[in-house]
Amino acid sequence: MSDSVERFYGIYWGRGDGTTSERDPTTPTRERLLLGCLRGLPGATRVLDAGCGSGYFLERLRRAGYEVAGIDVSETALAMARPRVGADVRLYRHRLDEPPWPVRDASFDVVWTSEVIEHIFGVEEYLAEANRVLTDRGHLILTTPFHGRIKNVVIALLYFDRHFNNIDGGHIRFFTRAALRTVLARFGFTEVAFRTIGRVSPLAKSMFVVYQKTGAPYAAV
Repeated sequence: MSDSVERFYGIYWGRGDGTTSERDPTTPTRERLLLGCLRGLPGATRVLDAGCGSGYFLERLRRAGYEVAGIDVSETALAMARPRVGADVRLYRHRLDEPPWPVRDASFDVVWTSEVIEHIFGVEEYLAEANRVLTDRGHLILTTPFHGRIKNVVIALLYFDRHFNNIDGGHIRFFTRAALRTVLARFGFTEVAFRTIGRVSPLAKSMFVVYQKTGAPYAAV
């Protein structure tokens, strides 16, 4: 495991009381959309939070009756998550772009990953593993910062350095809806739902997307 990546996220989660992401004003909306989506997936009971951080969504999912497990690169974050979710919830310290994840093939109905994919160097390895651990016709539900044409123009004109050179946030990927759809199609996923979160739609903060596993990855990884 990369010491530099672990160190970065140890510092990130060590700031304040460890609730950095929970103070995001879009977090309640992401929670509401996630739980609403899960209720619409009959038989979906097992959820893996890939990039679980300090356990906010794990706690909410468990409270709602789902069987959950979490993976995160940061031991600092996992130490915060353990008392929130209980000793019987499986938590794994592991890089998401480092296969294989420490879970069995086809062991989850849903992989949930919120504001994570934009931080990952090895997106191909990450998506291949998400495909592997999902059941047939399982679902990948994710959120990531939204980059539409109008928003990109505004960023380029007014906020380029602040947005793309923000070393504190750790974002290394920037997806449009079309780019995300293209990448996920290579790894056996088909988009079934999309909506934006935060602000007015053309300048939305993030996008909430639902993909169904419809095949095996066909990209070499």
